[in-house]
Amino acid sequence: MRKALGLRWAVLTVVATALLVVVAACGAAETKVVEVIKEVPVEKQVIKEVIVEKEVVVEKVVVKEVPVEKVVVREKEVVVVATPLPPGEAPWMINLREPQTKFGGSLIHGTHGPSSHFDLYVSGSISNVGPQAPMYDTLVRIDPKHPVPPVVGDLAYRWDISSDGMKYTFNIREGVKFSDGTDLTSADVLASLTRIMFPETYQKGLLAGRAVYFRGGVKEITAPDDFTIQLTLAQSRSSQYILGNLANGFNVITTKEVLDANEGDLKKVATYPGTGPYLHLSRDSEKWVQEANPNYWNPNAGFLDRLTHVWLRAFSAPLSAALEGRALDFADYLAPGGYKAVSGRADGGGMKVYSGSINTMAFNNGKAPTDDVRVREAFALAMDAPAIKEMLMHIKLFQRTGWFDIGTPLARTPAELDKIPGFRSPTSDDIARAKQLLIDAGYPGCKGMPVLEMPIRDLPDRHLIVPAVQAMLKQNLGCESKTSVHQTSAIAEVIREGKFHVILRNFGSGGVPGSGGGAVVLKCDEPNNKGGIRYCNREFDKVVDAYLVESDPNKALDMKRQFRDFFDADWPYMPYAEFPNLYAWYDYVKGFPTFNVTTYEKNMHKLDWVWTTRK
Repeated sequence: MRKALGLRWAVLTVVATALLVVVAACGAAETKVVEVIKEVPVEKQVIKEVIVEKEVVVEKVVVKEVPVEKVVVREKEVVVVATPLPPGEAPWMINLREPQTKFGGSLIHGTHGPSSHFDLYVSGSISNVGPQAPMYDTLVRIDPKHPVPPVVGDLAYRWDISSDGMKYTFNIREGVKFSDGTDLTSADVLASLTRIMFPETYQKGLLAGRAVYFRGGVKEITAPDDFTIQLTLAQSRSSQYILGNLANGFNVITTKEVLDANEGDLKKVATYPGTGPYLHLSRDSEKWVQEANPNYWNPNAGFLDRLTHVWLRAFSAPLSAALEGRALDFADYLAPGGYKAVSGRADGGGMKVYSGSINTMAFNNGKAPTDDVRVREAFALAMDAPAIKEMLMHIKLFQRTGWFDIGTPLARTPAELDKIPGFRSPTSDDIARAKQLLIDAGYPGCKGMPVLEMPIRDLPDRHLIVPAVQAMLKQNLGCESKTSVHQTSAIAEVIREGKFHVILRNFGSGGVPGSGGGAVVLKCDEPNNKGGIRYCNREFDKVVDAYLVESDPNKALDMKRQFRDFFDADWPYMPYAEFPNLYAWYDYVKGFPTFNVTTYEKNMHKLDWVWTTRK
């Protein structure tokens, strides 16, 4: 620490000395400081843009005609809302073609996998959406060509929102064909959205990963005719919330026939029909190969002849090595070393995608002993969150955070976290309090406590974190624990069955506007929570319900502050860090943004914008 501080002060001293030399060289020359505030447009108008809080500030300092420019950009949600078209005008579609775009060629994509099942509706894993997303379309989507991607049409080419905000009417494209040759109609969209929002329509106990964001908000889905879909809300929600959730990359459209035939459960159906830019060609234990869809409805998206997804573990050395050795053309979920090695090359490129996903050590709030808040707090006090973050910096570009996404209102800074027990490295007082909490809970020195179950996903960071947490709980409190390793997609079943006491899980907004930092997923009666960490506080639920319908931003912020108070008191999980996902590629891979992107990362895998100069 002293060395780090000394180096920091040394750097500051050198910089200050350099500035003094510049001033001395200028002599008595007049120094003129000019402040200029200008607007820098970021978004292009697509059909109609509704801009919500976009602030761009530029400060320009000129000293003796030598400009030094600093640009600070703070961006918030932008939602593009399709509006009715003039009579006779063709339905709008996204144009991802650049002036120099070429069709043809093939690329190899390195991504995490393989998955243990194929059901995008229930999955939340990159092992599913990474290779499968290019074969499907969604009702609406994000436009990836923006730092904060707006929502635009996909299979819906326009939509209208009623004056009271309670009904959404979507017009569906005609002439779109599924990969099995059948025609898309609103019946397929209705069936798919029902699977997403009301999974138990198909069978009792069937879950959907995104249903939580619509539950209580959407009353019904109807199809008035073959090419119209209507959503009727039960409670008011902002258009950003509804459209942002519909644009989720997992919310794909498939046929009514396949959903009915499988009672909504597609875990074992590897190639259910899609309307996307790429078609299934082959799949084995190492890769998934896709080819261009010759009947794709959008001539301005999907440019490759062939796209191959090669499975390598996320954040792993083999993934980085494969990209650095040019066995891959581009890759995602890279460790920092691999990302820097390729993106920093003269013939390389890269980007960071910020998803609002917070890594946590989550507690099973419904299973003894972690059903007792005193035990959960004791465990949080005994874990060293800053140490966990530091030990993983070679795997992920971690930044410390608390309950809310970095940079959002009420998110705590590292300096603030260093003053709070449970977020800071434990002090002797913290350990003493933790031990007393266990005594109060009836587990002095962890005696009488069962061996703690800590299952993990088979990912590099998990293999480091869990042994470290086991050692912290053993050394500081005397608790015994055991672990087991599970395939990435399969870990969801372990969680739903409650076979854990402590487990690594991601919380946070997940890029969902209006979710209250992910608070909506933690209501007592939310099925995903019942099959998740099982946190339940009825007073918390009341605030969540009020938050979801609140239109006054100041009142909503106060409710979010109440969420933080509940979390501080209840410790449903222990957050320790947030990180961006890292992408890198070689310069013959084109179409990726040349800037960092803020969106739910799983929305970035359709890959219909990617093309190549290599044949």
